[in-house]
Amino acid sequence: MDALVAAAQAEGSLTTIALPHDWCNYGEAIETFKSKYGLEVNELNPDAGSADEIEAIKAN
Repeated sequence: MDALVAAAQAEGSLTTIALPHDWCNYGEAIETFKSKYGLEVNELNPDAGSADEIEAIKAN
Protein backbone atom coordinates (compact mmCIF):
# COMPACT_ATOMS: atom_id res chain seq x y z
CA MET A 1 0.00 0.00 0.00
CA ASP A 2 2.88 2.36 0.73
CA ALA A 3 4.15 2.03 -2.85
CA LEU A 4 0.67 2.75 -4.25
CA VAL A 5 0.30 5.87 -2.11
CA ALA A 6 3.80 7.10 -2.99
CA ALA A 7 3.18 6.62 -6.72
CA ALA A 8 -0.21 8.34 -6.53
CA GLN A 9 1.30 11.26 -4.61
CA ALA A 10 4.08 11.58 -7.20
CA GLU A 11 1.50 11.67 -10.01
CA GLY A 12 -1.00 13.76 -8.05
CA SER A 13 -3.86 11.31 -8.50
CA LEU A 14 -4.92 7.68 -8.53
CA THR A 15 -6.75 6.23 -11.53
CA THR A 16 -9.08 3.27 -11.08
CA ILE A 17 -11.32 1.25 -13.39
CA ALA A 18 -14.18 -1.15 -12.71
CA LEU A 19 -14.68 -0.28 -9.03
CA PRO A 20 -18.44 0.31 -8.62
CA HIS A 21 -19.22 2.20 -5.42
CA ASP A 22 -21.99 -0.19 -4.40
CA TRP A 23 -19.95 -3.39 -4.68
CA CYS A 24 -17.45 -4.78 -2.14
CA ASN A 25 -17.44 -1.45 -0.27
CA TYR A 26 -15.41 0.20 -3.07
CA GLY A 27 -17.24 3.51 -2.64
CA GLU A 28 -16.20 3.85 0.98
CA ALA A 29 -12.66 2.68 0.21
CA ILE A 30 -12.28 5.30 -2.54
CA GLU A 31 -13.68 8.10 -0.36
CA THR A 32 -11.44 7.08 2.55
CA PHE A 33 -8.38 7.02 0.26
CA LYS A 34 -9.20 10.51 -1.04
CA SER A 35 -9.67 12.00 2.41
CA LYS A 36 -6.79 10.16 4.08
CA TYR A 37 -4.18 10.94 1.43
CA GLY A 38 -5.59 14.16 -0.04
CA LEU A 39 -5.45 12.83 -3.58
CA GLU A 40 -7.84 13.05 -6.48
CA VAL A 41 -9.22 9.71 -7.66
CA ASN A 42 -9.91 9.49 -11.39
CA GLU A 43 -12.57 6.81 -11.75
CA LEU A 44 -12.74 5.32 -15.23
CA ASN A 45 -15.90 3.39 -16.03
CA PRO A 46 -16.78 2.13 -12.53
CA ASP A 47 -19.26 -0.39 -13.99
CA ALA A 48 -16.77 -1.97 -16.40
CA GLY A 49 -16.14 -5.69 -16.43
CA SER A 50 -12.90 -7.64 -16.44
CA ALA A 51 -12.64 -7.64 -20.23
CA ASP A 52 -12.94 -3.84 -20.21
CA GLU A 53 -10.14 -3.62 -17.65
CA ILE A 54 -7.85 -5.76 -19.78
CA GLU A 55 -8.56 -3.68 -22.90
CA ALA A 56 -7.87 -0.44 -20.98
CA ILE A 57 -4.54 -1.81 -19.77
CA LYS A 58 -3.57 -2.90 -23.29
CA ALA A 59 -4.52 0.53 -24.67
CA ASN A 60 -2.38 2.38 -22.16
